[in-house]
Amino acid sequence: MVWAPRWMLFITSSCAVACGTSITGTDAEAELFDAGTDARATDASRPRDADTFDVASPIDAWLADDSADGSGDDAGRDAAGGPACVLESADAAASVDVEVEDAGVLAWRSESALRTSDAAPRYLGWSAALSADGRRAILGAPFDDTPHGEHAGTARVFVSREGVWEARLFAADGVADERLGYSVALSADGERAIVGSVPRDPGERGRGHVFLRSGTTWAREATLTAEDSTSSFGGVAVAMTGGGCRALIAVERSAEGPSEVLVFARIGSTWILDGSLISREVSVGFGASVGFDGAGERAIVGAPGDDTPAGVDAGSARVFVRGPGGWLEEARLIPSLGQAAAAFGRSVSMSSDGRWVVVGAEMYDEGALVDVGRAWIFRREDSGWIEDATLRHPDPDVDAYFGNSVSIDAQGDRALVGARYDDTPAGMHAGSARVFVRAAGVWRAEAALFDPAGAANDSFGRSVALSAHGELALVSAFYAESTAGTAHVFQLSR
Repeated sequence: MVWAPRWMLFITSSCAVACGTSITGTDAEAELFDAGTDARATDASRPRDADTFDVASPIDAWLADDSADGSGDDAGRDAAGGPACVLESADAAASVDVEVEDAGVLAWRSESALRTSDAAPRYLGWSAALSADGRRAILGAPFDDTPHGEHAGTARVFVSREGVWEARLFAADGVADERLGYSVALSADGERAIVGSVPRDPGERGRGHVFLRSGTTWAREATLTAEDSTSSFGGVAVAMTGGGCRALIAVERSAEGPSEVLVFARIGSTWILDGSLISREVSVGFGASVGFDGAGERAIVGAPGDDTPAGVDAGSARVFVRGPGGWLEEARLIPSLGQAAAAFGRSVSMSSDGRWVVVGAEMYDEGALVDVGRAWIFRREDSGWIEDATLRHPDPDVDAYFGNSVSIDAQGDRALVGARYDDTPAGMHAGSARVFVRAAGVWRAEAALFDPAGAANDSFGRSVALSAHGELALVSAFYAESTAGTAHVFQLSR
């Protein structure tokens, strides 16, 4: 069965040089000077071996030096005078304190709503990401219209807990149907963002655009793309490490969906190709979802159209680890109770310490109830990856699509699962998100999150994100408010 990515089922609808706004809290746009770099992956520069990256990463030697340029000078600063690109260690990521002992008396409450100043249809919240401390949020609006054309697309940055709109990111030389904002990710400090664009025209190349915040302004830093004749869509899924030092961008190389994930690394303010994640065998839909650990040493890639012993389109997820010779496939994750056409791998998320992952299967059937969805937790032990828990919808119903989006906190203690077509008291397909917590080694449902002003067909739960400590949650509703789109921030109260 040919895999058709979920975005192709929803619509029949890339971006060149990108820049950001210098306007704070308004809908104005400014075409800034092009101070960024273009990092292109060509067939000549890309390793084709499915198991190894033949040439040692060019960033390795630089990371062994404290300086931004490898010279030993200006320790701790990058080429622009900002913090140098220092990868977050797994030990540092694991030091985030998440208390779960008092989980029984905790409650989640709505903290703020994220929306723009007008109601023009733009599907804000098609994609969403949150900084580690939860202070900043970014929402993609790939069908936003700009002066450059219809559906050129934008991304909006918010000060999340205050609900304040901070910036509008767009392509300065954009064109219609570029759909910038299809995917988004933030660095841990919220100072860098990567925004994917997916063109409507298969002849156009999608890209990942890196934006950097300086003071109150955002500007383009680089455009990441696969620049060759065999690539088409790119930017279907993107990810960024905690330190903003590495980025992933999925690239489609066949009619059956994304088939390769490119790894880019930052040296100072310059981005270079650092490797390629390629499945050992054909994995249909490979790259439909991607995730990183905090240090950029492990990555997870979803392949929801993969055929497994469970059946056609059952789906899988692949874990890759970065070694001295490059990126290696470490494990192929499939659930013990897989199911044909379940789309396992539609969504993925990895903890900062790289020991926990959550994988969604939005089309999993529960008996006679079709497309209810499920999610699974896997953990990494010395012996390899093992299935740790199955997360089920507490109140299953037809077409809930539970697992269409997932997120896990830094230590793997909390998980958030979106169900964008869930029927709720607000109406049919209003959507929801469910919080699960791990205590004493056991996962249990902790809370159900709903849009406080929800309505039928809002698709609340389209995208979800957790802060590093797992006490702030971001949930988008891209069809809310007459398709303008919104998102809500929730706070765990003690």
